[in-house]
Amino acid sequence: MTIWLKLGVGLAALTLPAVLREAGYAADAAHPTVVELFQSQGCSDCPPAAANVAAISDRPDVLALSFAVDYWDRLGWKDTFSKPAWTAREYAYAHAMRRDDVYTPPAAQGRPSGAVGT
Repeated sequence: MTIWLKLGVGLAALTLPAVLREAGYAADAAHPTVVELFQSQGCSDCPPAAANVAAISDRPDVLALSFAVDYWDRLGWKDTFSKPAWTAREYAYAHAMRRDDVYTPPAAQGRPSGAVGT
């Protein structure tokens, strides 16, 4: 992953709550913004994204979730946390946004029609 893509992932994860608040979504401790990260142990680009999501996870207005997908398993590195259901969840986001592909590490705001940062 290039440094520019890594910076993009970081900025997307860090700015997502502010963007959603400006778009009219309530984000406070009672109504947090849900940020979902899809990642895999076999993905070399995922640790920076996980670190960026972790950096916002202690905010009271953010509910950060991480899902280990299993489509990297076929490349020879079995993710011990992966589940087919989490891969299906990422595909559901992709289909809701009229995309056929999935990739790691995307971070998605918890509405299929909402913002997705990569």
